[in-house]
Amino acid sequence: MKKVVLFAVAAFAAVAMSAQVYVGGSLGFSSSSLKIADGVDKLSGSSFQIRPEVGYKLDDKMALGIELGYTQGVPTFGNISYSDVKGAITSVAGAATDILGGKKFGQMMGTSYKISGLAVAPYFRYNFIANKYFDLFAEVRIGYTAGKVNMTGYDETTGEKQGDADVKLNIFEAGVRPGIAVKVTDKINLTAKLGNLGYQNMSLNLDDMGMTTIKPKLNRFGLNLDANNIIFGLSYNF
Repeated sequence: MKKVVLFAVAAFAAVAMSAQVYVGGSLGFSSSSLKIADGVDKLSGSSFQIRPEVGYKLDDKMALGIELGYTQGVPTFGNISYSDVKGAITSVAGAATDILGGKKFGQMMGTSYKISGLAVAPYFRYNFIANKYFDLFAEVRIGYTAGKVNMTGYDETTGEKQGDADVKLNIFEAGVRPGIAVKVTDKINLTAKLGNLGYQNMSLNLDDMGMTTIKPKLNRFGLNLDANNIIFGLSYNF
């Protein structure tokens, strides 16, 4: 067994030394607060997401990779846009998600909601432009997210917990995402992935709520290229 482990480590080291492997990812965090009136305590909440990824460069143009992710809530930092109604609505909805996850707010309003999910997304990347300053690329992705919305009910008078239930989420997506990688050094790239062209499917499982015959599903196909759907990240080339 020890020989197998040593061989695996040596094989990984050999691949890494070939300068074809890269690792990276992105991070998101938001904290929201709401003041309703003077003399009333502020309501607050937070959310975050982490998306590590690893890839292997087939050559200067092509690469294979996989992105993993964990999300809790809906990070909204950078989404506020007073000239874009969609951006404003997205920010308000994301902030509401942060706050709704707060226990105190749930006790006041009767129910609190907490959203979380695990995601995996393998991809194929092709560089349309590759030079010593930056790479302009597109990723063909297939992704799956298994998540849930935990709903906790409270007595609005006493604030006592009355019970909870989970709504399970299953999200499938397939599409193309453009991006750019700016080469800060020979090893470090700053990346930005903008929007998506493709298909999404989301289904909800309400069995824990006793709704076994209700099975909501959402199917969507479209193009979304705007500043409210951009992911910044960092990658390191071995």
